[in-house]
Amino acid sequence: MDLTAQLIRHVIETHKETIPKESIERAKLSILDTLASAIGGSDDQIAHFARRLGSLSGGKAECTVWVSGEKLPACMAVLVNATTARAIDFDDTYELCINGCHASAYNVPPALALAERDPSITGSELLVALATAMDLHMRLARSVTTHSLKTGRDNMVAVWGTTAVSTKLLRMDEEKTRNAFGIAYAHAAGEVQMYE
Repeated sequence: MDLTAQLIRHVIETHKETIPKESIERAKLSILDTLASAIGGSDDQIAHFARRLGSLSGGKAECTVWVSGEKLPACMAVLVNATTARAIDFDDTYELCINGCHASAYNVPPALALAERDPSITGSELLVALATAMDLHMRLARSVTTHSLKTGRDNMVAVWGTTAVSTKLLRMDEEKTRNAFGIAYAHAAGEVQMYE
């Protein structure tokens, strides 16, 4: 079995019984921390820009934009909420990797949007998906061994956690999950140029 198949099986086959209680509690804290960070960042200029972009997007009003209460299509609500949660750079940071890792701000917004859009998703499913995604995101972040300032690449692993949480909550089978990870791979960019 290749590495991709192992990762996909891990995402699909992880259940509440296989996750330590501490990880579920940490997932709960990640939700609270991300929401608190979004409240703190909600008046930042970038949050205002993100909300304006979201309001111009059109589409079905499915999910809530935190703090403002607007309803947007799920993908736009995720974009606005994740941007707002990162706006003041006060969200939780996993610092055991060379470039740091803001897994909560990337993984909590899609998890909450999907759960809002699909009321059949239970709280337990949400927490299992989030704990699984955060674990994958942080393990991959730890696998990076060179600082982004030397490579010009930063945050390339964020797509894997968001893909994991989304495929798990969408209850995708192995083939669809593999396709989703392939699409994510094609979007793993993370250029440091943004800092310039």
